[in-house]
Amino acid sequence: MRRTIPGLLAVLLLAATGCGKKGPPLPPLVRVPAAPASFSALRQGSRVTLRFAVPSTNIDGRSPADVARVEVFATSDLGTPTAEDVILRGTKIGSVLVNPPADPDAPAEVVPPTGAAPRTGVDQGAEGVVSETLPANAPADQLRSYVAVAFSPRGRRGVASNAVLVPMVPAPPAPAAPALAYDAARVTMTWQRDAGVSPLGVHVYDVTTTDARLTTTAVTDGRFVDPRLEFGVERCYATRLVLTVGATSIESEPSSRACITPRDTFPPEAPTGLNAVPEVGAVSLIWNPVDVEDLAGYLVLRTMASEAAPRVLNETPIPDTTYRDLVVSGVQAHYAIVAVDKAGNRSAPSTAIEETAR
Repeated sequence: MRRTIPGLLAVLLLAATGCGKKGPPLPPLVRVPAAPASFSALRQGSRVTLRFAVPSTNIDGRSPADVARVEVFATSDLGTPTAEDVILRGTKIGSVLVNPPADPDAPAEVVPPTGAAPRTGVDQGAEGVVSETLPANAPADQLRSYVAVAFSPRGRRGVASNAVLVPMVPAPPAPAAPALAYDAARVTMTWQRDAGVSPLGVHVYDVTTTDARLTTTAVTDGRFVDPRLEFGVERCYATRLVLTVGATSIESEPSSRACITPRDTFPPEAPTGLNAVPEVGAVSLIWNPVDVEDLAGYLVLRTMASEAAPRVLNETPIPDTTYRDLVVSGVQAHYAIVAVDKAGNRSAPSTAIEETAR
């Protein structure tokens, strides 16, 4: 029996397919979160605060990371352990839940559907914070070691962070509250310097609403200037003594709060460059502007020959640096200008001049 051409082609194709060689099986894709970055510890008194950046990639560099939580482990009885030692033999002191990554294709304005799980954790790439209180009877010669590590939703452990060591030595005592003063541009804090053999530095905090550290390095000269002056706005400050042990800084408990509400009692500079131009039945005045951010305007003072004291010609400060005064021709008058700010503070009078209308 003769085979048709289409039938022969089908046989050849089937044979070619059957003779194909299979390659080696591909390994399953394993997504492991990268190590938490920027892992650091801050000890204040007996409190240790650990901060880290939640991984946003896996160890292969792909994002988003396959991460559900970050856990922090600690131990103080293993000398200088490796990160693996701390995780396996230490104690978990805290955990930070990580929100699932948002759908990149979903519009930003879409409202989550009713019944959707709330986002109660932190986002990938954001900062996570865990803290603990050291025991009161901790041996002063011990070091406490901390490590952070991320876990996937299936519980797969990621790469551990670097280990951070915190000395268990006693923290310095809390200092006295700083003294506060201010001028027109800044708040100045002063405090008594430590009289010991090794003077301790001081960190300054804005504690008006939260504890925000204002100093990047410890201050040792007993003085700190805060340029963020706002009249009528209360600011509160506290200080902490800083003890440096090796590469670690240990801060004391905070001082008592010291609060201040600056009031604007500082007058502007007196105007300069006052000149007068006589006219028929009038005198025109011109002067240099005063460079003050909160300037309200100027008052024009005039003293006639028959008057014992200057008289203010305008009850409301004028914003312009010119003024035309109508006077009787041939009558001499003395003029001066006063600058006024928005708080009502008045400058000293400018240098007075005299002029006579034509």
